[in-house]
Amino acid sequence: MEFSRPPLVVAFELSETRKAIVADALAGVSDVVCLTELDEAARAEALRNAGGGPARQRCWPARG
Repeated sequence: MEFSRPPLVVAFELSETRKAIVADALAGVSDVVCLTELDEAARAEALRNAGGGPARQRCWPARG
């Protein structure tokens, strides 16, 4: 049985280079949706379909 993965929703603007890096890292496992590129209705739909919950912008521990 194959499950469909929800999209990765990004709440901030990504340059084309960074979009490519994220897409490459996901290796087709999930689509990337940038909220900054969507109108209000599409943003609401993207958030309804997103996996997980809100996350901090920085997801790793601070150093030093």
